[in-house]
Order: sequence, then C-alpha cells, then structure tokens
Amino acid sequence: RHHSIALGTGMPKHLHHFMVQTNSLDDLGKIYDRAFDLGAQVTQTLGRHPNDRMLSFYARTPSGFDMGPQSCPSTIRFTVMAPVA
Repeated sequence: RHHSIALGTGMPKHLHHFMVQTNSLDDLGKIYDRAFDLGAQVTQTLGRHPNDRMLSFYARTPSGFDMGPQSCPSTIRFTVMAPVA
C-alpha cells in the first residue's frame, strides 16, 4: 500500500482519511453494502488505486474525515539492506 493515513492542512481535524485493510474482496463488498444501507455519506465510490492496485471506497465519518476500507493489495517486498564495510 502507498499509505495508511493522509494528513493535511485546511481540514477541520488535519486528517483527510485513514485506510482499513479488509481480508477479502467479499468483506469489502459487505462493508460497501452496509455503508449504503445505513445511509453513510460515500464520498468516493468503488475504484482501484493506480499505484498499488487496491480496490477501495471512501465514506465520511461522523468526525468529518474519510475512512477507506481497501482490499486486494499488491505484495511489496522490501529487501533488508546491510552496510558495506
């Protein structure tokens, strides 16, 4: 994933959104359906991030910032770098 939280200025809480990773695409679908069933303000409908291929949507929380459940991440492996003597 590219990031898990997005901060900024000019927003009431300086928090734009945070990400919650789901275990499966089915879980993401259930959350999406529940958001609409409960009348949540969905600010961005389902879409795929071009950089990490995550499928997500964003909904406004009662506190005024967005939360974004996401699924289907790409696996990024980091190599441990050791200093060269």
